[in-house]
Amino acid sequence: MQSRVLISSLLLTLLLQGCATNQPQKQKYYTKDEYTKLTYCVLLADIVRFASFQKLRKKTEAEVMANYKGKKSADISIPLVKKVYKDTFTNSWDYTAKFYDACGMKVADLTANRVRFAGYCHQNTLIASMATIFKKLGEPKEKMYEIYKNLQSKTPIEIIDRVYARESDKSNMHADNKLAEWNLCMGEISEMK
Repeated sequence: MQSRVLISSLLLTLLLQGCATNQPQKQKYYTKDEYTKLTYCVLLADIVRFASFQKLRKKTEAEVMANYKGKKSADISIPLVKKVYKDTFTNSWDYTAKFYDACGMKVADLTANRVRFAGYCHQNTLIASMATIFKKLGEPKEKMYEIYKNLQSKTPIEIIDRVYARESDKSNMHADNKLAEWNLCMGEISEMK
């Protein structure tokens, strides 16, 4: 009887060890093509974020468009700025998040349910963007912590810490931080290569 229990225990242990070595890989929700299209939406949403924030600060449409005139992306940026100024909203963050979700559904041809994971990663870029602005202004990261102190998640604090720790060329700092956070988040759920 004891030998049967011992053998059963050994077999169970070997079986469990075998399961531990064959752990399933994390699920990839997005193909490489979808990842690329969703990244394009991040770039568009950044224009929308800037324009919507400026609109709420009472900047004129012409003032905001001046940031894009003469640039390579003007044919895309200026119509987005015009759209922002035609729309009605009271919160730049929510407006930008909704724009991103709609872009992901249209450009990457995803359902609302499928775009939500990428939407979370997009919101991480918004946090990185804001942290970069604070860092450029010489503000201590603790000021950024205050903004997110009531959230249950540790993610904003982790993003802020990474932005403040990351060395980057000043001229590319904003884009570098957003892209780094986007790729960090999307790398877990996308086939990026």
